[in-house]
Amino acid sequence: MDNILKTYVDEKGQATYICPHCGFEKHLDASTYKEKNKKQLKLKCKCGAAFSLQLEYRHFFRKNVYLLGRCLIEKRKVVSDVVIKDISLGGAGVEFLFAHRQFLNFVKLGDIVKLEFVLDNKNADNIVKRAVIRTIKIQAIGCEFLDEAYNQRLGFYLM
Repeated sequence: MDNILKTYVDEKGQATYICPHCGFEKHLDASTYKEKNKKQLKLKCKCGAAFSLQLEYRHFFRKNVYLLGRCLIEKRKVVSDVVIKDISLGGAGVEFLFAHRQFLNFVKLGDIVKLEFVLDNKNADNIVKRAVIRTIKIQAIGCEFLDEAYNQRLGFYLM
């Protein structure tokens, strides 16, 4: 079972996948798996093929990037150089540069940060976003953007 399919779960908790072997399409109620925090399923199609299905609950497409920037932890007035590792319209994965990883001692879940970075597009658009920290990893944080307004420059970049 080395084949891993990815499918997006809609706002109603429904997912659709297609067997990579026979093309059979199946709908799945993924809401029960989200409650159990299960993101990968092992399935067997009616044709007998076995494969893994990865459930993706994100609302927005996430793009892997390498964008240099700065992160201000507002409450503590601490600034760090960072790399934006992935980004979507709803948030970003942020890695602290090696020399600045000690700043992770200053962050807590729920803290508000201001991210400033430059897109690697032809206009080199400067983006400034306020975000809330949703996850903390060994050397990185996951942030959800606070501003509800659609950012046109970021939207075009992600297309």
